[in-house]
Amino acid sequence: MGENFSSQLYSVEELLKNEKDSQDRGKNYYIPRYQRRYVWTTEHVTKLISDIMEILERQGEDGFKDYFIGGIVLSRNSIEGEERSRKSLEVIDGQQRLTTIVLIIAVLYKHIECRRESFQNIPTDILERYKNRLKSLLIRENIKRINRNGRIERNVERSYIVERNDSLAPVFERVINLLLDGENRCDLCSNKSLEDVFDFPLNEYQKNLLNIVCEIDSFFSDKDEGTLLDFCDQFLNNTKLVVTKTNDVDTGFLVFEKLNDSGITLKPEDLLKNFLFFSANETEYSTLSTEWERLLEIINNINPSRTKIQPREFLEDYLTIKGIEIVSRGNNPIFTTFKALRTENYEDSLSLLGDLIRVAAKYKELKRDTLVQKYLNLINFNLGFKILLSFYEVLGEGDFEFHKKRILLMILRLAVVYMIADKTKKLSEIVPELCKTIVTESGNIEKVNSWISEKIDSYLSDFETNIEVLPLYRKKKKLTKLLLSIANYHLEGTKVDSNNISVEHILPQTPNFGECRYSDITEENYKNYVHRIGNLTLVDRSFNSSSRNSCFEEKINALKSNQNIYITRSIKEEIVDGTHEYRVYRQKFHEFFRPLGEEEMWGKEAIENRSKAFKGLLKFILIDNNGSNFKLSYFD
Repeated sequence: MGENFSSQLYSVEELLKNEKDSQDRGKNYYIPRYQRRYVWTTEHVTKLISDIMEILERQGEDGFKDYFIGGIVLSRNSIEGEERSRKSLEVIDGQQRLTTIVLIIAVLYKHIECRRESFQNIPTDILERYKNRLKSLLIRENIKRINRNGRIERNVERSYIVERNDSLAPVFERVINLLLDGENRCDLCSNKSLEDVFDFPLNEYQKNLLNIVCEIDSFFSDKDEGTLLDFCDQFLNNTKLVVTKTNDVDTGFLVFEKLNDSGITLKPEDLLKNFLFFSANETEYSTLSTEWERLLEIINNINPSRTKIQPREFLEDYLTIKGIEIVSRGNNPIFTTFKALRTENYEDSLSLLGDLIRVAAKYKELKRDTLVQKYLNLINFNLGFKILLSFYEVLGEGDFEFHKKRILLMILRLAVVYMIADKTKKLSEIVPELCKTIVTESGNIEKVNSWISEKIDSYLSDFETNIEVLPLYRKKKKLTKLLLSIANYHLEGTKVDSNNISVEHILPQTPNFGECRYSDITEENYKNYVHRIGNLTLVDRSFNSSSRNSCFEEKINALKSNQNIYITRSIKEEIVDGTHEYRVYRQKFHEFFRPLGEEEMWGKEAIENRSKAFKGLLKFILIDNNGSNFKLSYFD
């Protein structure tokens, strides 16, 4: 590889003049379609200019100081073929810097041209020299004389030192032309929006470029002539880049990867994109460009909310969904894993890209699936989407839809038990293992469920302890509401609408100990009991909220309005009715869900007994018999 590439330190001017290397002389720089979008913000650009200005202001007797701004990787052979290779060096990495450099130079030219009359201390010939110098780094002009019916006409053909082949190209070139010789260039950013110059709608990346142009323009607007020209010298002569040139695109991409391995942080999606294009042939090139943009658009819209899934996150999710272990070597294990995946499992880049699009589209669909969204959102369990997608990948559309309720129940069971056991962080560790098991077992529901049960059993002790004695409501409000709803359903078969119910404390959160009496509950110990599950029930909108802090006798009367919620009724009355289907639950746990007699008070013993009842009931539903007691009809 060493013979196929070389690196040299270039100044900005040396880079754009491109006269340092004889074999590349006369070539421009070409930003191909496969490059990621120009995403530098006004903050990035302002920091760059400010840093250069700071270096300039610190110069001493020794003159200008060198300032390093990173590197650029170029290929002498273009992926687009020989014609492009003859006239251009293809930019493999560094287009963010290169684009910004061009914009700064164009704005500097505009300021010298538009403010020349106010530069009293600078001779005209010097200003012209700076203008010509800057202009030569932006464009080349080829003057041709054409004989038209005996008249010799002068025709000027303009080409760009930095040429683009992406959606930014028409705006990029138009901006350069406007700043060089546009009719209203001197007021381009002051009197009206620069966007108004364009007669076609602009996308967010095009608008960003225009914002950056005006930010640069604003930065230089208050600089005097001496500072402006000194900045030109500092920027063109002493702002340096490492320019790596390769003889072929393949080597260029390898250099691009090596930069990452050497500690320069590159996003896995950038590495993957370059790798996919690097391994593609010319006929695939255009399709790859279109499909890559399509993938990014789908990823950006996977979440229906404002919180977006980032490309890196999706790529990691994709590997997890497929049951593929992420290779841990190198600075970018996600990319390293994809590189091996592409080589071993896919015929070409388009096949892998097509599969990424397919999975992303299904991910987006599941995020909007009413059933899926409703129940995974009950506990904010986004990891559940990976498990669902793993089943989808191995079962296919038909079998997945047939088993979807059962799968959702398994996912909910796993998440709820881990959350009760206070092992939420462990979920992110076992989900990749679970997805791998799903793939290995070809989506066999019973085998996967047994695997889940083994994991759950390892935290049985934590589950039982926490559900009985922890202040569950204070720590996990949504989870507590779900647990009470599950318990209520399995005792009676009535499904409550989670949007129309709320959790109510029987012993109030702010009890009035001056007026109310509670058995063995005092101001000193009530916080140990008030948020336990045994002190909680569900109420619907008919509950009189003014009774929230009432003494127990008054609260019992207020709770009578909630006749449709079993666990609330069980506090105050004997319940013997019900169908055979739910009798097993009631017989097993009725001794704890018993009404209080008039002589009893709510207090420590009642809360402890009721917490034990919930512990036993929820263990019976969620853990015993591999979760087979958890009713599928809960999802109806």
